[in-house]
Amino acid sequence: MSIPFQRTAVTVRGAGAEAAALAGHLLRYPTGVPPEHQPRPCPARYAAAPAHHGPVLLLHGFIDNRAVFAPLRRTLGGHGWTHLHALNHSPLTRDVRAAAILLARHVEWASQAHGGAPVALIGHSLGGVIARYYVQRLGGDELVDTLVTLATPHEGTTAALLPTPFPITRQLRPNSPLMAELRLPAPGAVPTSPPSGASSTNWSCPARTPGCTTRT
Repeated sequence: MSIPFQRTAVTVRGAGAEAAALAGHLLRYPTGVPPEHQPRPCPARYAAAPAHHGPVLLLHGFIDNRAVFAPLRRTLGGHGWTHLHALNHSPLTRDVRAAAILLARHVEWASQAHGGAPVALIGHSLGGVIARYYVQRLGGDELVDTLVTLATPHEGTTAALLPTPFPITRQLRPNSPLMAELRLPAPGAVPTSPPSGASSTNWSCPARTPGCTTRT
């Protein structure tokens, strides 16, 4: 098999996988429109078993909903991660800061509902920016011990320079006031840098360990 043919075959397979994933998400999308009912306990089948971890909150990206996390929730559940809660934020949200304040309420509920356990956050795209703002600028590291961001534009994105009817996209521009604020150290913190080789869009670390911005 020639190298050009191999490359074409890989490209076709990749495109097919992407198309299948997109089709699956479009089918699941309506199921994620209604928010999860909160407060509510974890499923009864897990109530009697000791938790292997604290609660995990999943925050989706721009113009999406909690249905995008269905495959991830299924995988995590299969590995014993049982305290999973996915949040919806409105596509009409105008401000990352306001969304972070709303996230703070969900984090407080999750921690209280699980006996004061620290909370882990997983944010995709815009959800990662919102989660980072909460942890870094609003003191969220008091309740959050781990923040994972997936495909998050931590330095902004040039795609946000395109005209859109959504005001929140202007905050994702590389030189926006929000991005400038996120480049500042957290209030009362010792600024540190991401670990060597860490991606600027995908970064997972405990909120209070070296490599993250931690409070003194």
